[in-house]
Amino acid sequence: MDQQELDRYLHQVEDYEKLHYGEYQDFLIETGYAEADESERSRIRKEKEEEAWKEYQRIWDGNSVVLSYKPGEANQLVKPESRNMHETVLLSRSLVTEQDGIRKWMIIQKHPRFSVTFNHAHSFVEINYCYSGTVSNYINGHPCIMRPGDLVIMEPGCYHSIGLVGDDDILINFLLFPSAMATLMDKVIPGDIELSRFLLGALERGFGKNNYVSLRTSEDPRITETLNEIICEYTEEDRTASEAMTRALEDPAFHQCTVSWGYYLFRALEKSGLYERTETLWEPWRDMIRAHLTTCVESNGIKGRSDCHAWGALALYELPAVILGVRPVIPGFETVCVRSVPGYLTRAEGEVITPKGKIYVRWTKKEDGTLDLTVRAPEGMHIIQ
Repeated sequence: MDQQELDRYLHQVEDYEKLHYGEYQDFLIETGYAEADESERSRIRKEKEEEAWKEYQRIWDGNSVVLSYKPGEANQLVKPESRNMHETVLLSRSLVTEQDGIRKWMIIQKHPRFSVTFNHAHSFVEINYCYSGTVSNYINGHPCIMRPGDLVIMEPGCYHSIGLVGDDDILINFLLFPSAMATLMDKVIPGDIELSRFLLGALERGFGKNNYVSLRTSEDPRITETLNEIICEYTEEDRTASEAMTRALEDPAFHQCTVSWGYYLFRALEKSGLYERTETLWEPWRDMIRAHLTTCVESNGIKGRSDCHAWGALALYELPAVILGVRPVIPGFETVCVRSVPGYLTRAEGEVITPKGKIYVRWTKKEDGTLDLTVRAPEGMHIIQ
């Protein structure tokens, strides 16, 4: 999915938006919104928003709403009998945990257009990203006008409502799971910076502090490009991941991984269906063998500061778990999955030591790309292929 395809996808009217689409078109005609100047449009929008919010307060008896995930349940906010209320359905956390890729860390939703959203809070971190148009985000009662590229990051318990959203006003919601927050803090945003301190505070404090950060990122196209790529990957995960990894390997603007990050690079290639690209990436380890090293070095090149370093020991995982394909399904290797990833190789053979004994694996790639696989396992071990 390229940028033009993403733009068409985000602007199409979804089923959950059709409930208010006709009403919105009537509103435009009745108020003369299309012919009004910007000042008059602002007044018309404000009247519409206040009317809707009064109705929400009547429905909810003046209370705000907290949306949360409850493991094992499909979470749904009960839809009151009101033409102004859109039904909000949140996926169960348990339905997402078994997925791979970006869906393991977050849910990405396009915010419903053609309506006004009631005041509410979340029990998780939410990121609002203005993709196009103009969006009025009222946070803790204060207006935050968002334009293309702008971000708002809200910690649990931060109350906000969204004003009237029209055809070109595309707001994307990133709903981050706690596991994503921990990983973000550990791997992506270390150090004593404002954003790092805010996210760490959100992770530690939990619900109830009503804090948020507003970021104006429209002047840096790299940020919007990255966010759009994330949306593309979420929407069309397999193809977009492959395109992103190909670009990361071939575009000289990207720094390449050293041996210490080889594990993460190889995992990304495996998950995006590009494992054959590892052929040239094994070259630093081939250099180690040519230099007669019996242990792995710390970084690229054989003249690093350490000739025996765990950071470089990619092969200790890659050969048994991926190329031979032996991975435990449950702790203790009672049940083992054997799913070899051949990549550029045409054959492989070896043994993997487990607490139950050695597993022997041999495979040969056939002309149609499938594998002629032989597996011999200790007695009593259950093998899944």
